Amino acid sequence: MVGKRRIYKNIRGRGGIQMKLINETEWDSRDLRRVIMRCLYERGVNPKDYVIHVTKGRTKYSGYTYLRKVYCNVGRGGRYAYYIRLRVPDVKRTVKTETKSSNIAIECMRVFDVKEFSRVLLHEIDHTRGLRHDEMISYWDIKVPFAKDYVVYPKGYKEKQYTIRVTDEEKEVLRGISVQISGNLLKCNILEFAKIYYRLMCEYLSLLWDIREQDRRVGKLLAMQGLLEKMANEVGLKFKITRKRRRYT
Repeated sequence: MVGKRRIYKNIRGRGGIQMKLINETEWDSRDLRRVIMRCLYERGVNPKDYVIHVTKGRTKYSGYTYLRKVYCNVGRGGRYAYYIRLRVPDVKRTVKTETKSSNIAIECMRVFDVKEFSRVLLHEIDHTRGLRHDEMISYWDIKVPFAKDYVVYPKGYKEKQYTIRVTDEEKEVLRGISVQISGNLLKCNILEFAKIYYRLMCEYLSLLWDIREQDRRVGKLLAMQGLLEKMANEVGLKFKITRKRRRYT
């Protein structure tokens, strides 16, 4: 019985030699590990045979692997394992634009796409099982119904709740967005924050490009800008508007 328990622990990745995760991103390692382990179980492979290396990419989820085991330097030693390298977008990204009078740089937070990440990982796991592209189903046909049960948070933001005081004008700006407002307080966690902030930023930029000096929507634009600045300060994002210098001829 003892031997069986030991083998079971290894397969589950909870003891002995287990799946090695190398996380070089700002996403939470525990959350990533849960999703990765679920994908390994879905394919019925042994987690201890895998080294998963997650790195920063640009805007898309991608990866590559080897068709056979290779020697991987992990921890203090090394071992032969299937090495899968996955690229995921960074937690923060900066949107830049300019108007006639100023340059604008707004930093926002992404929401981790568990569905897309799982598809990429399952595709790479199939490669380690000896399958090539002509032997596999299409990437878009990979089913991941379990993705809705998992959430990947940024490091250091998981347990935090944010309370932001808003004015009546700012409440009017949020009317079309599904948010929780109690009195004059906007309450949200980091995922809700990221979604609200991104949608508000898109509306702000579209209005900014379309507005004129005498337009009645200037008040709405200023309310949006004030709310975005408050939210950015709350989470430590950059919201920068730099006035252009006039050129004299």
